[in-house]
Order: sequence, then C-alpha cells, then structure tokens
Amino acid sequence: MAIDARIIGERIHDRRLELNLSLTKVALDLHISPDYLRKIEYGTRHPSLDIVLSLADYLGITTDYLLRGEKDPLNISAELGAVIRVLQRIQKIV
Repeated sequence: MAIDARIIGERIHDRRLELNLSLTKVALDLHISPDYLRKIEYGTRHPSLDIVLSLADYLGITTDYLLRGEKDPLNISAELGAVIRVLQRIQKIV
C-alpha cells in the first residue's frame, strides 16, 4: 500500500480546522516551522514518523486514521475534539 502525502495532508488540515487551530499554533506547539507544516498539509512533503506521531497525538486522532483513513470505531477522536474545544473556551474565559 502506497502512502499518499496529499491525502495525509488533507486529513491533518481538516482535523486542524475542525479543532479551530491555526497552522502557526500547531507548528509552534510541535516545534516545527509553519512552512514545513504547510507543505505537509499540501502534500508536498512527507512527514517523518516522529511528526506523524506528534500530529496524531496533538490533533486527537489515531495514526491509523492519519495514514490509512481508518476511522476510530469508538469515535474517541470526536469525543476528544469536543473536550478540547470546551477547554479552549474555558481558557479564554480565565
């Protein structure tokens, strides 16, 4: 099975937007350049395994989904996304 960088990038981009996170914030939080993350999202750069693992953890998705498109059968990712959004709202209030 071939890994398609464009599809991986789309999944990263879509999830980042779903969580209402800026590209710059994600990149800086993961200690990578915004340009590198942009290239990953556009599919012009293949992310390293370390970056794949970091992105999956950060975005609350599984590496299986990120690499192969396999959805989380327990829908844990959606649950985590909802929790993250609530925590972000609380952070803005405090």
